[in-house]
Amino acid sequence: MESRTKFTHLSNVGYILKRIWGWERGMMIARAFSIPLSILQSFAIIYFPKLLIDMITQKVSVSTMLGGIGAFCLILLACDIGKHAADTKTQGARYSAAFQVQNLTQHKFLTTDYENTDNPSVEAIRHRAVNWETCVACQSPQP
Repeated sequence: MESRTKFTHLSNVGYILKRIWGWERGMMIARAFSIPLSILQSFAIIYFPKLLIDMITQKVSVSTMLGGIGAFCLILLACDIGKHAADTKTQGARYSAAFQVQNLTQHKFLTTDYENTDNPSVEAIRHRAVNWETCVACQSPQP
């Protein structure tokens, strides 16, 4: 009896990341920027009331307060724009993958000889290939 190789969770994650890097490098790079920007934006939103209260209690001038709030808003805006740019790249990769699946399914449907098959599982495959719009509509990403 041969022993099966056991894989750890970490080795599985490494394997998946290598596969995704081979398929969609741009998506991984976009996600690598999007995740820290989301975290930074969340912390900045939590920190803003403290910043505002500190400015009020220290009785800084109105121009200094407006400058601090303006700089803070610019940082939030930059984070938001970067996050949306990364999400746009990811969304494009999702749509690209959905179209590839549709094209492969249509190609399989057009090249399979369903007339000469008696296997019921092949008939089920044919039914899914013919009704691919319903399958894709269920799995397509929402805007």
